[in-house]
Amino acid sequence: MSMAEQFRTTVTEAFTTGGATADLLPMVFVRAAVSVLPVAGAGLSMIDHLRIPLAASDDHVVTAERLQTTIGEGPCLAAVTIGRPLVAGLATMSTNWPTFHERFVAETPYQSVVSFPLQAAQGTFLGALDLYSTRPDTLTSSEVKQVEAAVAIPIAGILFTEANDGEPDGIAMPSWLTKDSVDDRMNVWAAVGMSMERLHRSNADVLAMLRGYAYSHSLTLDQVATLVTNKRLQPEELLA
Repeated sequence: MSMAEQFRTTVTEAFTTGGATADLLPMVFVRAAVSVLPVAGAGLSMIDHLRIPLAASDDHVVTAERLQTTIGEGPCLAAVTIGRPLVAGLATMSTNWPTFHERFVAETPYQSVVSFPLQAAQGTFLGALDLYSTRPDTLTSSEVKQVEAAVAIPIAGILFTEANDGEPDGIAMPSWLTKDSVDDRMNVWAAVGMSMERLHRSNADVLAMLRGYAYSHSLTLDQVATLVTNKRLQPEELLA
């Protein structure tokens, strides 16, 4: 089975037998990436006017992703700027992003990262997929091209362009995951990412807080997400 087939199967099974919902789509993607690829961790972010982490496969990735957002430098931001995948070992990080490198080495077990910019239909780059390794050796050029075609481009297609229009790249998404529902969920993912950054909590914890706040205030999850992204509700208020 090819890498693309393995990724498609893993994502599909998360919905058909794993009980995943649209709220967890970014998490499904990063977990599938770690399951299929020779990497230790994966992070997914959305980038517009600011970088918003959407999902992290584990706590170490949460830390690595937060460092890029907090410091304002790193492979993810650089990959989006140049518009192509970027491979970085510790030496590259030390040279190009010294502040990020210092914290990255001190706070995570990773020794290399490959960042893939995620392109929308209109040609702009709206996000990035970061793949972290505990090994100093990074993916080869041919492996980077293979991962881009098998994983990064399908993720971008579902998150930012095609959604369920013809099942992009053969990934059999559930019938209820239509273009409109993906657009609605985008705001929820953004709210989760903003709250993760502020509260230093996991995807699952923040999503539970948003749902709990929605229930206790007779609101929908989408309404609470809008309050957070519009900054009418501060993430810290979810803790009350």
